[in-house]
Amino acid sequence: MSTCKAFVLAVILALCAGISSGQCPAKCTCTGTDVSCRKQQLTTIPLSLPDATELYLSYNMLASLPDDAFKGLSNLEILNLDNNRLRNISRATFRGLIKLKSLFLYTNELESIDDGVFEGVPNIVNLFLNDNRLRILSQATFRGLIKLQFLVLNKNRLRSLDDGVFEGVPNLTDLMLVMSGLRNISRAAFRGLTNLQYLDLSVNELQSIVDGVFEGLPNLNFL
Repeated sequence: MSTCKAFVLAVILALCAGISSGQCPAKCTCTGTDVSCRKQQLTTIPLSLPDATELYLSYNMLASLPDDAFKGLSNLEILNLDNNRLRNISRATFRGLIKLKSLFLYTNELESIDDGVFEGVPNIVNLFLNDNRLRILSQATFRGLIKLQFLVLNKNRLRSLDDGVFEGVPNLTDLMLVMSGLRNISRAAFRGLTNLQYLDLSVNELQSIVDGVFEGLPNLNFL
């Protein structure tokens, strides 16, 4: 089979496997298995979302997300919720998204995240929480994210990091905490991060760092 014929066949198969125009929600566009509802001034998540692999809801006016907000989207791999007005995420918001790999929540108004929110999404690799108003991270905030590798927490209002706050993410390789208002880091804050390679704590308000805070980080090569 020629390269040209193979390409045409691949396109046809992709279109056949995609979302039909009748399934695509109003105010959204659907391409293949991707659904984009960007910049539509949405205050609620569209009803009857098709079973997409990528969903883009950025630049809307979403202030909250209900429990089981994405029910039925078991094949979703990328969820983009950046640039909304989200203030809190409840424990059951992402329940059922067992294939989710990348979650974008940056540039919202998040002040807190309920403990256990991420327990139902164990396959997340990339998590973006930058440009929010987070003040507290508990030992249970990231519980269940055993495959997480890339975590961005820049530009929040954390003030401090308590012991064991990242113990739930043992495979983390990159952690960014730039401009997070940090004044204090407890000695065991990074406990368990044996795979961490990149740690950025620049532009914070740290006056001193406790001895031994970076012990137990054998693979760290950028600080």
